[in-house]
Amino acid sequence: MNSKCVSVILIGSLTFLVACGAEDSRATDSPEPAVATAVDTLPAVAEAPPLSKGEALTAWVDGLFIRIRPERGATVVTQVAAGTPLTFTGGVSEDTEVLMMRGIVFEEPWLQVRTTEGAEGWVYGGAVQRTNDDRGMAYLSAERFEFPHFGTFDLRDWEKLPVKETSGGSATRTRREYRKDDRTLAIQRTEVGDYGLETNYILTDADGNDLKIRTLEFAVDPRYRLTETVTDYTVSPPVRYRRVQDMPRHYTQLDAVPELATGAWETTTLAQ
Repeated sequence: MNSKCVSVILIGSLTFLVACGAEDSRATDSPEPAVATAVDTLPAVAEAPPLSKGEALTAWVDGLFIRIRPERGATVVTQVAAGTPLTFTGGVSEDTEVLMMRGIVFEEPWLQVRTTEGAEGWVYGGAVQRTNDDRGMAYLSAERFEFPHFGTFDLRDWEKLPVKETSGGSATRTRREYRKDDRTLAIQRTEVGDYGLETNYILTDADGNDLKIRTLEFAVDPRYRLTETVTDYTVSPPVRYRRVQDMPRHYTQLDAVPELATGAWETTTLAQ
């Protein structure tokens, strides 16, 4: 795909999304991508204050290793379960590290901690959370997940419909649908090579009315950015939640595709 073609795709998608809103992220038979450039209109997210020595932390990743040194591959001192309380003892690694954990991309240092049993060592900062943090979100697999404002789903007992795949140019689109009782959940992922990625979750009722729509978009212009949007039509008036995460790397340089963004949510009440 040449640069002129990419510009047309990106600008065209942006106009489409702005003009029609989140409802227009649903699937079509066209392979044209729905990936748009990021919009720099959201307020900046305030940085969290530095950790204080003795501050309480909690492991949110199950089976978290506490290591003798602040690096992957270092000897394991002990292993703790999700929900285990830890105490920050003051040590912070000089460098940060970019890691993806449970579908979330972090760029954080290693932290020195102590367990309630007195074991001391280092944990990756992205694997623990402070009091009132919400980073411990439960993305387990493509069919078992929990997304803020969207809900918890275990699709293993839903009826799985045939997968639909379309492609055109550099765009590849995969759509999966699941049905249970009076609800249908469509999961559509559009990839445009190095230019972007968009994943849509569309939950509808028996009559095809939208209940909730969730969109996760990775854009490369003006910088790597991940935008997560959830629109809830089950309340009146509908509410839209949105948050943006600047990404340190292109998602293709990570171990997997990101599934959630991090950061503060912006809430907007929509007109009926």
